Amino acid sequence: MTALRHYGWVVWLLFLAHLIPVAVAVPEATAITGSQVATQLLAERAATPSRLTDPLSAGALLQVTLMLGVTLALIFSVAWLFRRLGTVGLVGRYPVKVLGGGAVGSRERVVLVQVGETQLLLGVAPGRVSHLHTFETTVMPQTAVTSTTTVSPFAQRLAQLLQRPHSS
Repeated sequence: MTALRHYGWVVWLLFLAHLIPVAVAVPEATAITGSQVATQLLAERAATPSRLTDPLSAGALLQVTLMLGVTLALIFSVAWLFRRLGTVGLVGRYPVKVLGGGAVGSRERVVLVQVGETQLLLGVAPGRVSHLHTFETTVMPQTAVTSTTTVSPFAQRLAQLLQRPHSS
C-alpha cells in the first residue's frame, strides 16, 4: 500500500513537471527541466531496494492487533455512552398502552390499545394495521389489566429500571 502511495506521488510529480518548466542549477552549471528531475527521481527510486515488510512479522501482527483493540474499544465505548445517556426520554412520552389482544388467524391478531383516555380496537396483520373500532367508554379498565396479567421477573426488573430516575 505504501508503494502505491509513493508511485502516486511520483505520477503527480511527473504531471506537474510537464506543466511547469523548472530550471535547476546543478554543479556543472547546466539547467535541466522538470521532466528530467522526475526521470532522475524515478531512476533513484528504482535503484533503491523496496522496504516492504513481511506481513507475518511481529511488528505487522502487533500493529494489526493494536488497531483491532482500538476499534473494539471504540465500539464498546460508544455502546456504553448510548447506554449511559440512553433513550429513556422517549419511553413514556407517548401515552400508548397495549391492553390486550388475541389471535384471529394464523398471522392475524386483534389488539386493544389505549391512547390517553380513548381505547382503540386494531386489526394487525403482516405489513398492515387496520382501525376496527373506537370505544368512547373504557372497555377494559387499566387496573383490571395490571391485576389479571402475570408479569415475569425480567419485566418487573425492567420496569423498575425504567422508572428509576437517572443521575447524570
